[in-house]
Amino acid sequence: MVAGELTGNIQLVAIGAESREKWEAVVRTDANINMLQTPIWSDCICRSEGLEDVTRSYESSDGRLIVLPLVRGRRLPRQLQTQSSWPGPWGFCGLLASEGRITSNDVIQIIKDLQAFNGLRTSVPVPRMADAQLWEALVPSGVIRESRTTHVLDLSGGFDNVWRKRFAGAVRTATRKAERLGITVESDTTGRLLPVFDALYRMSVDRWAKDRRRPLVIARLLASRREPFRKFQIVADLLGESCEVHIAWLGGKPLAGTIVLTHGVVATYWRGAMDIERAAGTGANELLHRVAIETACQRGCLQYDMQRSASQNLGRFKSKFGAQSTTFLEYRFENIPVTVLDRRARVFAKRMLRMPKAEISR
Repeated sequence: MVAGELTGNIQLVAIGAESREKWEAVVRTDANINMLQTPIWSDCICRSEGLEDVTRSYESSDGRLIVLPLVRGRRLPRQLQTQSSWPGPWGFCGLLASEGRITSNDVIQIIKDLQAFNGLRTSVPVPRMADAQLWEALVPSGVIRESRTTHVLDLSGGFDNVWRKRFAGAVRTATRKAERLGITVESDTTGRLLPVFDALYRMSVDRWAKDRRRPLVIARLLASRREPFRKFQIVADLLGESCEVHIAWLGGKPLAGTIVLTHGVVATYWRGAMDIERAAGTGANELLHRVAIETACQRGCLQYDMQRSASQNLGRFKSKFGAQSTTFLEYRFENIPVTVLDRRARVFAKRMLRMPKAEISR
């Protein structure tokens, strides 16, 4: 489908930067859209990763605007390009529409449009449960499906209600313990605390490498590519007061930190980090989230989106705050089975990293 072409009562009207005005119009009609589904988040991704915005916007015969935010690399030839909504550690977006209303015809025609892409892959997550059954019924069986789990806390009723009825007793106890120990939380929206957060994040990378039995040098290298300090700076600079860094302190030293992004009535917990040696058992993490959640309630937010949970332990931690888990699918439309090949390569790499040197040298 090319811009201006009408197929099945849906017309592709713009691609890339020309879609921005229509995307912003959709955002204004849907109160449930979070920061990771806005045009400025695409700006953060493209500036950080050197990607280009190839968002596709459509208009239906009944006048609705439909937008599929996408980014892809600039340098590779088309046949080797992948496009996604969004890449790797940037979270999930997916198809958006005026007032959040998506029909089966919309999905059918957009799937056809995506299948016409002559690159390697297009990845489209469907994080909205209202659309999940529709997509699953219409996406061809041969399309790769990746399962994702997120946690979202309902903030309706205000912070007192969340504190009393949604927080587990263990969370309330942990935050009180943190306060008794003298832990305080400092919050900032100017980017001043980013270097403190980044230092904590590098400590977390070392801990994750140890937990997963990965070489420290490789873990640090990957983290410097996927999550460089420059990335945090770009997000803070572009989002301004909508990006808030919270740092828990004890005795003048940082214990843990979070980055929370706010758009409309949704606050999104984007990143967290801690000094495990000093923060373990102090309640610092629980206090950080309590402060972030209370701040979100004061700003009129109705959701605290705790994003993807990559492990069961992380999921259990989020559940203690009353966050409800949701599992959704990400669809990968591939012309070459790159997901299968990638999985095999990752399994092989992990085996090699865990294999004793004597075994490798045989």
